[in-house]
Formats: sequence, structure tokens, C-alpha cells
Amino acid sequence: MNVRGLMWTGDRSVGVPELVEEDIRCELEAHVGMLRDELIAGGRSAEEAERVARERFGDVEAVVRDCRDVRLRGYRRMQRLNVVLVLALVVVAAYAAWLAHAANRAHLEARDQAAQIKQMMVERLQLARASVGGAVPKSPSPEELRRRELPGADIDPISIRIRTHMTNLLHAPPNEIRGRALELRKLPYDELVRVLRVYPQMTPAARQQLIGPLVAAYPEHALELLTLQVDDPDEEVQAAARARLSHYAMIDFEADPGAFVPWWERYRDRSTADALAESTRAFAARVQGLSEADAVAVLQQRLEMSPLRSPEFAKALGVDLAKVWQASGLREPLERLVMSPAAEAQLTGWRALAATGGDEDFLRRHAAPLLAAPGDLSPAMQRAVYRTVGRSQSEWATQALKRAMLVTPVRGDDSFYDIARELGARDDPSLIPTMIGMIEADDTYATIYGIGWFGLHKLTGVPFGESHNGKWWRDWWRKNRGSFPATVRDLTIPHIEIVR
Repeated sequence: MNVRGLMWTGDRSVGVPELVEEDIRCELEAHVGMLRDELIAGGRSAEEAERVARERFGDVEAVVRDCRDVRLRGYRRMQRLNVVLVLALVVVAAYAAWLAHAANRAHLEARDQAAQIKQMMVERLQLARASVGGAVPKSPSPEELRRRELPGADIDPISIRIRTHMTNLLHAPPNEIRGRALELRKLPYDELVRVLRVYPQMTPAARQQLIGPLVAAYPEHALELLTLQVDDPDEEVQAAARARLSHYAMIDFEADPGAFVPWWERYRDRSTADALAESTRAFAARVQGLSEADAVAVLQQRLEMSPLRSPEFAKALGVDLAKVWQASGLREPLERLVMSPAAEAQLTGWRALAATGGDEDFLRRHAAPLLAAPGDLSPAMQRAVYRTVGRSQSEWATQALKRAMLVTPVRGDDSFYDIARELGARDDPSLIPTMIGMIEADDTYATIYGIGWFGLHKLTGVPFGESHNGKWWRDWWRKNRGSFPATVRDLTIPHIEIVR
């Protein structure tokens, strides 16, 4: 099943009771049509035949209510039985045979109720025909009944779950749609596609909120999901889709609206990974042909896009952007920006290298000296250099970041967020004693939280606590150092002088 196959309709009543009623009403209308055709064949005009057929058939709404009540009783019974099945299977496996028997019985009852509905309609048709002198037809054969069987007569747990999600989406206000979307992220994709049949019946505000969380949960189906919004009749919903697709295209479709249609026609039926990788290569080629000022302007704009802001965005699709950038020849223009005398160009270059990865030799020559005196850098430049070096998993990078932490001045509560985050992500327990020494030397929120949460929490699994000062961590190390390898547990907590 494919999201692109969903069709727009004007019907906006797709709740479970409404679906049941719609099915029954369609069946009744078919019977009225049969009677009308017979009257026309007998010489009546089309208008008279329609009027007489409906008059003779009786109160259609009463029949619909009676049939709907029969069907919904079976539906609700199946809902309750489904809950009992789930709970009972958890409690004890010994009840499995009995529960299977109960499920089978409920299944047969549901089929009997479907047959009962059909029989009620057949009898009604027979009475209507008799009242206008028509011949009483034979009862439908079992094969004909199966052919006419109402949709949804066999209600299975998956169908119930899908109908429930559809109903929830229809009745949720726009500010609750994102929460409903988070619930949908737990579904297998084929079930999600079935739920999204309700998308055209949702309000424009709800449709605009729905797709974003789903794209994050099913990244490999991003383009397919966004097709719903691209083809949406509401302009604001379309605009939301184009803004999101800018992340994959590396093109600002708001600033360059004419670029959208060619890009979309090229990639709408391609995989999301192919679209991202090819668009990234095309972006790299554009940057290489720009002047320094234009390259800075374009990169600053694109650095707000997900593939550059967060490499994990591409990793979820199986795309290694660092390799794509390197193969595209973009690394050299970025290195030239880093060595520019213009501060803005330097910062842009480092931010881009943090996203795309830098050459090891280049980083040792140009990043390591900056880490030796982080106090001379602006907070934005510190963050960019820390992130760039943090992408390298080499030992020199670990030691350079460690030395940078020791000489980072305390300028505010967030002084150590970035450096501790990069060190904590390295999964190197030998850093634990040094981080404890940093907290012990300062014992302010800047280190208790900044290093305790962003660094030590990642390395030890210990959650942040406001009482986790230097003394607390020293006691923790004394009690837990034995659980680490000998090369780590023999380390001592160093005495550190905090830079103010």
C-alpha cells in the first residue's frame, strides 16, 4: 500500500459508526435502485419510479438505524473481546485455548449479524415489491450473499486499531494533532498508510500539523509522506511541505520558488536517500563556483537546514554526508573560509566543517592551536571548533578537547556545555577523574550542571542532581572506580585551577 495512492474526497465523516452507517445505506440504496429499475421496466417514468420505490420501500432511516445498531453491537463486542484477549494472554498462557474458542465464537456471531442485516434488507425489499404488485424474488444464494457482503463484517484487532486512530485524527483539535501523530509513529508503515486514508477529510490546520512528526519517524518514506502535503488543495499546507523539502533539496524554495517544480518532478518517485545525496552533491558544486562573500551567505542560510545542522538527519537514511562532501570537493572551499582574515567567514567555515567533517591533518594544524586558548574565541567560535574536532575519533582530538576544558574560562553557567558534550560523547571513561576535578575546583552551577550533566552523565549513567558537587563525585569515584578497567580505576582525581 502506498500513500501516493490516496485520493481526495469531499466526505468528512469517517468515524467508525459513520462508516458502518455508510455501508448499510449504500446497500439499501442498491435495493431501492433495483426496485426502481423494475418499475421503469414496467412502464413507469424515471421520476415516478424513483418516488414510488422510495415510498413503497418505507422509512429508510429507520432501517438504517436498525441495521447499524445490529452491526455496532458486534463491533463493540469485538472491541471488548480484544481488550480481554490482550490482558488474558499477559496474565496466563493456560487460558489461550479458551480465549481462542471465545474469539472464534465472537467471529461467528459477527458473521451471523452480517447475515441478519442482509436478511432484514431482503425482507424489506420483498415487502416493497409485493406492495406494488411485483413478483417476490428468490432468496439470494450463499455465493451472492458473500459477493454482496458488507465491508468490515469481519472486524479484526488491526482494523479496530486503524479505525480508532482514524477517528482520533478526525475529532482532535489542531493543537492535539502532533500528539496523535506521535502515537501513529508506533505503527508499522503499512498500517500508517491505511490510517492516512482519513487525511483528506481532516481540516487544513490539522493536515499541516500531521506530517512533520511522521517524516521524522519514517525517514525513508519522507518524500512519499510529503506527497500528501504537496498535492494538498490548501496553499498553506503546500508551503509547509516545500519548507520541509528544502532540507532534502538544499534549496530555499521560499526564496527560489521556481526551483521547486523541477526538483520535485525529478525526485518525487525516488528514494529519500537518493534525493538527499544527489541534492547535496549539486549544492556542493554550486558553492565551489561562488565568491567568498556569496559562499558565506549561502552556507549561513543552509547551515539552518537539517543535513548541515545535524548529521544524524542523514544517518537515519543511511547517507554518510561526510563522504558525500569529500567526494564532491566541498572540503577545500570550506578550509579556505577557515583561513580567511574575515571573522564571519572563519566562523561559517568552522560551522560547515563541524557538519561535514574536516581533514585530520588540517584540523591538527588549524584547530588544535585554537583549542589551546579557547578564552580568545567567541562562544559561537568555541562551539564550532569543539564540534569540528569532536567529529574526529582520534586520540589527539580527545586530548586536545581535554586540555581545552582545563583552560576554558568560567564566563557563565553555560561555559562548559559544549566542551563537556563533545567529551561525554567519546565514551572514554579515562576522562571521568578529570571532569570530577573540574567540578571540585569550581563547585558552581557552571560545572555541577555543565560538566555533571553534559559530560559525566554520558560517561557514568548517573543522572544530574543539584547536590552532585565535587565532594559528592569524589565519594562516587571512591565507591565505583573498581568497576572500571585497571587503566581507568588507577587514575586519581587531579587538582585543577579553574580559569576565571
